[in-house]
Amino acid sequence: MKQVQALVATLAAADTLEQVAQTILEQACAALGASAGTLMLCSSNGMNLEAAGAVGYPAGSIESVLPVSMPVPLATAVRLGEAVLLPSAEESLRAGYAQHPDYLLLGHAAWVALPLQVRGRTAGAFELSFMGSRVFGEDDQAFLWLLAAQGGQAIERVQLVSTLARLAPSLAAGRSIALSARERDGLERVVDGLTSREIADQLGLGIDTIKTHVDHICEKLEVAGSSRARVLAVARAIQLGLVPTRIFRQPATVSSQRRVARTLGVHGPASLLGD
Repeated sequence: MKQVQALVATLAAADTLEQVAQTILEQACAALGASAGTLMLCSSNGMNLEAAGAVGYPAGSIESVLPVSMPVPLATAVRLGEAVLLPSAEESLRAGYAQHPDYLLLGHAAWVALPLQVRGRTAGAFELSFMGSRVFGEDDQAFLWLLAAQGGQAIERVQLVSTLARLAPSLAAGRSIALSARERDGLERVVDGLTSREIADQLGLGIDTIKTHVDHICEKLEVAGSSRARVLAVARAIQLGLVPTRIFRQPATVSSQRRVARTLGVHGPASLLGD
């Protein structure tokens, strides 16, 4: 339990993706006796993996970019969203993996790779190498999945902080915003990926009312852009507590559609959420 608490605290204090990667790899190596490890994150187009950190490998032996289609454990974990357990070099070969010659020379003979997933999305993966054969028991696998879950959340938090600084600087600076209870309900459903029509059905409101709520939310968020992805990023940041909010029970002030559209740089609120 103390190990888990220390892990959570260290990840919470990480300010960069490199720090998150280092924490995950160091904790994993220390807990499981791995001799080396690497962590890579999915590129923006999802086609490649990009190195975020590594420990224990010779300098220059880790690729900085790796195609997701590459037949290696790390990429397989990303493609399938599953753990790849290779307890021996023989098992690795039977599974169709040809390990890097340098790794074999170092004595690495067992590997494990796990995806880093956040809300159903795979953000990347980490891989550990072991000296000699290694059986991965239930406790080992449980710890690895815990590490992957906590690491995925930390990665999302760091990425959202960066996105928030770019899209809504005033919110990134810690300015609190006030949301009505109804706006908060709508915001949570935006994060869940629901459309305006689906939100309206769930809350028992008209679709135009929902679009007006979203309109008000976006104005308050001061989002510098109109795409759903941008609104979603800021909404998720609020959900994680990265942006302080307070609930008020008075109806939100109705702003004109024209002023909101000008603020968001769009032609109308319908472009924010599809029907």
